[in-house]
Amino acid sequence: MSETQEKVSVEGEELELEEHSLIIYNDDVNTFEWIIASLVMICGLSEEQAKKCAMTAHTDGKSEVMSGSFDDLQPLQLRLLIRNVETTIK
Repeated sequence: MSETQEKVSVEGEELELEEHSLIIYNDDVNTFEWIIASLVMICGLSEEQAKKCAMTAHTDGKSEVMSGSFDDLQPLQLRLLIRNVETTIK
């Protein structure tokens, strides 16, 4: 089992759930304030965490915002996309 998977027991059966990452990308459209506010409002990050993610995306081109199951991350990704924040789930 890879380190990005976890085992879960459902009705006596053990299932492996793959852990995914929600990634934001740097762009030339959104301001730091917009990205930070979006991450705080949608992802529940503290302002400090959101600032670090925004700065990492700015300097490295992308930043991992959070990890979890695909089903947990997809609604957050869609809400960020509605706010024009470029994202992906890996």
